[in-house]
Amino acid sequence: MITCKQVSKKYPGEVTALRDINFSLPKGKMAFLTGHSGAGKSTLLRLLTLLERPSNGQVMVNGVDLSSLKGAKIAKFRQNVGVVFQDPMLLNDRSVYENVALPLYVAGYAPLDIRKRVQAALETVKLLGKANVMPASLSGGEQQRVGIARAIVNRPSILLADEPTGNLDAELAHSIIRLFERFNQVGATVLIATHNVELIESAQYPVLGLTKGQITHEIENT
Repeated sequence: MITCKQVSKKYPGEVTALRDINFSLPKGKMAFLTGHSGAGKSTLLRLLTLLERPSNGQVMVNGVDLSSLKGAKIAKFRQNVGVVFQDPMLLNDRSVYENVALPLYVAGYAPLDIRKRVQAALETVKLLGKANVMPASLSGGEQQRVGIARAIVNRPSILLADEPTGNLDAELAHSIIRLFERFNQVGATVLIATHNVELIESAQYPVLGLTKGQITHEIENT
């Protein structure tokens, strides 16, 4: 579960990115986070991954108050949260396999476990046959799928995505959303930030709307 209570985020210069955010996303549910550019979507996701801290309020993930996490506990927490960005930020001097394996190297997994998990993640996104190629030889959609494989290789219970289809055409965008649906169907909690109205309407999941850092609508799936 993801819960925010009276969460605000201010930056130097009195710039308020988020103001009094309250919402809950139940465990195992999938939802969209939407709003104009600068509405606060990315800031909210950064708070959920402990890349930033709120100025006020409480952020809880899976029953844990994130303000209580320090040092090594932050790294352990992040192992259970997969993050997908609009730019997959792949390492161009490393193979697809090595890019996906990176979180496992950092976490200290044994080589055999790394191989099994990476193969499973690449098979899920239908790229197992390209494990040994370099990212530059992949299409934009394939690179995004590598980013998703890297996000799920730790088998996280929460998957967050920040404009994951922003650089893709409509067909590829829908294929990426279907991937997220597959993860959700096996129990992952999924929150996808996007401003793609057509994508949101076609998927018909709950929507949390942000405008100038404030929640303006929360539409429950009917």
